[in-house]
Amino acid sequence: MEKITDVDSILVSNLKIEVSLSSDNSMVYNSRIEEVAYDTFFIATPSDRGMPMPVTGGTKVDINFITDGGRYFFKTLVTHKIIRNVDMLELKKPDIVYKSELREFFRIDVLQRIRVYPLIKTDGKNSEPVYSRDKAVDGICINVSGGGIKFLSETKFELGAIIDIDFSHFIEGLDSIGGKVIRCDLNNKNMYEVGVNYIDLKDNQRDKIIKYTFKRQIEMRKLTKG
Repeated sequence: MEKITDVDSILVSNLKIEVSLSSDNSMVYNSRIEEVAYDTFFIATPSDRGMPMPVTGGTKVDINFITDGGRYFFKTLVTHKIIRNVDMLELKKPDIVYKSELREFFRIDVLQRIRVYPLIKTDGKNSEPVYSRDKAVDGICINVSGGGIKFLSETKFELGAIIDIDFSHFIEGLDSIGGKVIRCDLNNKNMYEVGVNYIDLKDNQRDKIIKYTFKRQIEMRKLTKG
């Protein structure tokens, strides 16, 4: 875990962040940094599906965000709740921001149904390959990250195979994610464990997956604490 003291190089306007209450981080709220001042910064009122985060002056919060450089985290304090044309919160600027390397991306264990469509390659214009969906294969996703997944299937997949994955059973709006099979091993229960790296993943799609892994991590911590 790296400690960053030059926080002004990290906290910048329009940065998307996730906010949770330090006292109860079972809920994660979306926000963004609106403005950075000398010893404070301002964020849009955090919300989740239209519901604002319940905060007042003095509330302690945890902030998470991800950039290409890694995953960042810090704790801070709400100093004021500001009501303007756009409601905002003023927070104390932290002395230290903690950074962890993503090592591609944080991976979390799950047990969720997915549908997998093998893609058939045909010759397209200018000899570029064109892919079309083949018959769906049911699978069970056993871990997921912003970089790829592992799932169980009764069907064997060839290494290098290009597939299309439907995550919509547990991540809303993700019904078509391209992937490349990088491993396929038969386990002792006669099921294939299939490792996949995403291909051509859009930023908004990756954001949805990463947000899901954060929420899942919080849920698991809460269960562990009892």
